[in-house]
Amino acid sequence: METSPGMDATNGEFVAYGSLPTGHVVFYDTFYNTTSDTGLQIQNQSSPSMGPLYDPATGLVNDWMITFSVVGGYLYTYDTSSGTSVNLGPDVEPFTSPAFTTGARLLVE
Repeated sequence: METSPGMDATNGEFVAYGSLPTGHVVFYDTFYNTTSDTGLQIQNQSSPSMGPLYDPATGLVNDWMITFSVVGGYLYTYDTSSGTSVNLGPDVEPFTSPAFTTGARLLVE
Protein backbone atom coordinates (compact mmCIF):
# COMPACT_ATOMS: atom_id res chain seq x y z
CA MET A 1 0.00 0.00 0.00
CA GLU A 2 1.19 3.48 -0.76
CA THR A 3 -0.36 5.38 2.15
CA SER A 4 1.00 7.70 4.82
CA PRO A 5 -0.12 7.74 8.45
CA GLY A 6 -2.24 10.50 9.93
CA MET A 7 -1.63 11.70 13.48
CA ASP A 8 -3.65 13.53 16.10
CA ALA A 9 -1.98 16.92 16.26
CA THR A 10 -3.28 17.87 19.72
CA ASN A 11 -1.22 15.46 21.79
CA GLY A 12 -0.04 12.65 19.53
CA GLU A 13 -2.21 10.11 21.33
CA PHE A 14 -3.64 8.51 18.18
CA VAL A 15 -2.04 7.48 14.89
CA ALA A 16 -4.18 6.23 11.96
CA TYR A 17 -2.79 4.28 9.02
CA GLY A 18 -3.55 1.76 6.29
CA SER A 19 -2.55 -1.69 7.53
CA LEU A 20 -1.19 -4.63 5.58
CA PRO A 21 -2.32 -7.23 4.62
CA THR A 22 -5.99 -6.15 4.96
CA GLY A 23 -5.68 -2.56 3.78
CA HIS A 24 -8.03 -1.55 6.58
CA VAL A 25 -7.63 1.78 8.31
CA VAL A 26 -6.49 1.08 11.85
CA PHE A 27 -5.63 3.45 14.65
CA TYR A 28 -3.12 3.09 17.42
CA ASP A 29 -3.64 4.60 20.87
CA THR A 30 -0.19 5.46 22.23
CA PHE A 31 -1.49 6.03 25.78
CA TYR A 32 -3.14 2.61 26.17
CA ASN A 33 -0.87 0.83 23.65
CA THR A 34 -3.87 -0.60 21.78
CA THR A 35 -4.67 -0.96 18.08
CA SER A 36 -8.23 -0.91 16.71
CA ASP A 37 -9.48 -1.78 13.22
CA THR A 38 -12.17 0.36 11.53
CA GLY A 39 -13.08 -2.56 9.26
CA LEU A 40 -12.93 -0.28 6.22
CA GLN A 41 -10.40 -0.62 3.41
CA ILE A 42 -8.51 2.54 2.45
CA GLN A 43 -8.06 3.53 -1.18
CA ASN A 44 -4.52 2.78 -2.31
CA GLN A 45 -2.32 5.88 -2.61
CA SER A 46 -4.49 7.94 -0.27
CA SER A 47 -3.89 8.68 3.38
CA PRO A 48 -6.13 8.97 6.44
CA SER A 49 -6.40 12.20 8.36
CA MET A 50 -7.48 12.61 11.96
CA GLY A 51 -8.29 15.38 14.35
CA PRO A 52 -9.87 16.12 17.70
CA LEU A 53 -13.53 16.74 18.39
CA TYR A 54 -14.19 19.16 21.23
CA ASP A 55 -17.01 19.13 23.76
CA PRO A 56 -18.71 22.52 23.25
CA ALA A 57 -19.67 22.72 26.94
CA THR A 58 -16.19 22.14 28.37
CA GLY A 59 -13.90 23.00 25.47
CA LEU A 60 -12.02 19.75 26.09
CA VAL A 61 -11.19 17.06 23.55
CA ASN A 62 -13.71 14.25 24.02
CA ASP A 63 -13.25 12.27 20.83
CA TRP A 64 -11.22 11.87 17.64
CA MET A 65 -12.44 11.62 14.07
CA ILE A 66 -10.60 9.81 11.26
CA THR A 67 -11.38 10.82 7.68
CA PHE A 68 -10.37 8.71 4.68
CA SER A 69 -11.23 7.58 1.16
CA VAL A 70 -12.21 3.92 0.82
CA VAL A 71 -11.91 1.57 -2.14
CA GLY A 72 -14.68 2.52 -4.56
CA GLY A 73 -14.30 6.28 -4.16
CA TYR A 74 -16.39 6.97 -1.07
CA LEU A 75 -15.42 9.41 1.68
CA TYR A 76 -15.84 8.10 5.22
CA THR A 77 -15.46 9.42 8.74
CA TYR A 78 -14.84 7.13 11.70
CA ASP A 79 -15.48 8.11 15.33
CA THR A 80 -12.82 6.51 17.56
CA SER A 81 -14.96 6.73 20.68
CA SER A 82 -18.22 5.21 19.44
CA GLY A 83 -16.66 3.03 16.73
CA THR A 84 -19.16 4.25 14.16
CA SER A 85 -18.45 5.19 10.57
CA VAL A 86 -20.38 7.52 8.29
CA ASN A 87 -20.36 7.34 4.49
CA LEU A 88 -20.30 10.94 3.27
CA GLY A 89 -20.86 9.99 -0.34
CA PRO A 90 -19.31 8.88 -3.61
CA ASP A 91 -17.10 10.47 -6.21
CA VAL A 92 -13.87 11.03 -4.31
CA GLU A 93 -11.13 11.00 -6.90
CA PRO A 94 -8.60 8.16 -6.61
CA PHE A 95 -5.27 8.98 -5.00
CA THR A 96 -6.61 11.87 -2.91
CA SER A 97 -6.26 12.34 0.82
CA PRO A 98 -8.94 14.23 2.76
CA ALA A 99 -7.95 16.66 5.49
CA PHE A 100 -9.62 16.98 8.86
CA THR A 101 -9.38 19.91 11.19
CA THR A 102 -10.72 20.71 14.65
CA GLY A 103 -14.45 20.27 15.09
CA ALA A 104 -16.36 18.68 12.26
CA ARG A 105 -15.24 20.58 9.17
CA LEU A 106 -13.94 18.58 6.22
CA LEU A 107 -11.84 19.72 3.31
CA VAL A 108 -11.34 17.53 0.26
CA GLU A 109 -8.91 18.55 -2.45
